[in-house]
Amino acid sequence: MENANGTSFYDSTPTPLHIQHFVQDFFGGIDVDPCAEDGNRMKAATYYTAADDGLTHSWGPGSAYVHPPKTDLRDWLLRAAKHGREVGESIVLAPWLADNDYVADHYDAVAFLTRESSLFGVYVEPLVLLYKGKRYHDFIEFATNSRHVARVVRF
Repeated sequence: MENANGTSFYDSTPTPLHIQHFVQDFFGGIDVDPCAEDGNRMKAATYYTAADDGLTHSWGPGSAYVHPPKTDLRDWLLRAAKHGREVGESIVLAPWLADNDYVADHYDAVAFLTRESSLFGVYVEPLVLLYKGKRYHDFIEFATNSRHVARVVRF
């Protein structure tokens, strides 16, 4: 689905408020948002908008929330996994696509969102929250207890 300007609906849709709360509550604050919407809606300590190209910047240590554009999705997913593995932890809001086989090799857990928790009820592909970091047991418990999560899988 595309907007009039040619971008996909997913690329131009902000993170829903309930997902913002989920991520902020789990992290206790977000250190970096490399895919920030204009205005820093996630209230990250450091953020980069599309104009900044967050893939080219250091994300520093700590927590990263990533709601990447669907274009170059694999690059964003691999970078977020590397961040979670090496210097902090990452939560990624992304569509669950048929070619996501590599996700199990790079992430600790995936939380499948309920249909009601999709991007304003109009996004067709299932959405997930991917987690990489040392607190994966905490993430699994937190996600399992969220009414916005249908199921959680540990890799």
